[in-house]
Amino acid sequence: MDAPRCIVVALLALVLLPVGGCGDSGSGRDQLTWLDTPEVVVPPTLKTDRILRGDVRNDSGDPIRIEAAKIRVYDDRGHRVKAAATFAAGYLHSLYPPTRGPATLPDSELERLGKLVVIEPGKTAHFTVSWREPRGGRTAARIDYGSGSLRIEPEGKDGRVKQY
Repeated sequence: MDAPRCIVVALLALVLLPVGGCGDSGSGRDQLTWLDTPEVVVPPTLKTDRILRGDVRNDSGDPIRIEAAKIRVYDDRGHRVKAAATFAAGYLHSLYPPTRGPATLPDSELERLGKLVVIEPGKTAHFTVSWREPRGGRTAARIDYGSGSLRIEPEGKDGRVKQY
């Protein structure tokens, strides 16, 4: 094989190599784990809405950086479900007015607002995700945070779902 062709083949091999990021930190387990069974709240007038609250721990050997806007929820058939996430434990407002301030907020402000979290190895963070259950007997089953995923337990487990 001539030199230019060898270079192309080598570059293609590098591009096509499998890249980690499906929850495996090299240890055979997801990087984040639930500390306890997360609580799911079902609002009284919105029976298909779900609000999941829980704490997660970083079981990897590296810090994990997660942007709330990049959190994805998937149903039990692998279809994406529209969702919203935050790492804040309660309501917070920005230090900057919505019409003024920096073009992009600094990481410290994003962390304070719950829009970004960096979880050091062995440390924990509060995590809240909301979604609307899909139609057709499907149910939300997995929260993808980019470098891994967290399982959403099926409803009906005692103590997991609170209906108000």
